[in-house]
Amino acid sequence: MDKELLKDVDSLANYSDEELFLLMSYRDENAMEAQKAYTIFFHRYKDSLWKLCFCICSNCNTPENEELAKDLFQNTSIAIYNYGHTFDPKKSKVTTWMSRIAKSELYHLLSGIKEYRIDEHLAVLLENKVDEKSENDFEFQSSEQEALQAAIESLTEREQEVILTYAMYEDGKKQLPAEMRQYLLDKYNTTQLNIQQIKSRAHKKIKEHIVSHSNLSIIK
Repeated sequence: MDKELLKDVDSLANYSDEELFLLMSYRDENAMEAQKAYTIFFHRYKDSLWKLCFCICSNCNTPENEELAKDLFQNTSIAIYNYGHTFDPKKSKVTTWMSRIAKSELYHLLSGIKEYRIDEHLAVLLENKVDEKSENDFEFQSSEQEALQAAIESLTEREQEVILTYAMYEDGKKQLPAEMRQYLLDKYNTTQLNIQQIKSRAHKKIKEHIVSHSNLSIIK
């Protein structure tokens, strides 16, 4: 903690939660006072907030729930500082208000995890499809295999060829070879920009299909 902040933070120790939130709301005008107010509030509720975050995450069907709880604790703490002005003591208790914020932050965290895992598993599926491996070589459970393969099969023939061509040659860093890029341009009589749009659209359609037909967010 900043030494200057430590010097007089105790002067706010007897402030009510509402008074602390009010000081936090003036962070643009008086950042030091806002930080002091937040420090008091944080130490007042940090144990309760951690228990709340851990309890919420323990009900999530995701691996490493404790790590998720740590991320949620950090994100919720930041949100409390930024949105303290929204607290209304006439509508709820502080702990109830914090719970709503934590659940909202958890939604954003899980959305990010799901997006990452869809990308991660899609990449593996495309590699397997390009390499023409047998079903036993897939790294997914059967229901997930079916959802992922069905997603690809839902694409048009052109979308499938574009996305599989990129999957064959790209690893996230390398560029598609010039000859393969020209092959796609000539075959579909189109532009590089349109090829990129087809690729992007195909990825989006696959993700939407996956979200609708399976739940990859719980895969390790």
